[in-house]
Amino acid sequence: MAVLKNLKWLQAMENGVYDKVAEYLMLIGRTELLTCSATQTSFTRIRDQAQQVRGVSQLFLTTFDEALTQCLNTRLIVTL
Repeated sequence: MAVLKNLKWLQAMENGVYDKVAEYLMLIGRTELLTCSATQTSFTRIRDQAQQVRGVSQLFLTTFDEALTQCLNTRLIVTL
């Protein structure tokens, strides 16, 4: 009987502290997961955009190089 009284007294003193701490820890974990996911999404988007820019600049440089080479070859043929 004394054990039961002590248990009720502990439950009254605890007043849901453990549940609140558990909820708080779950909220922190969820927030961290969402933050990590958002960061990964942002960096993935930046990486993809950088690859697109790199591809466009490579295309431009290749096209410019081919046009310059053709122009120089044409001038060499005309002068010879």
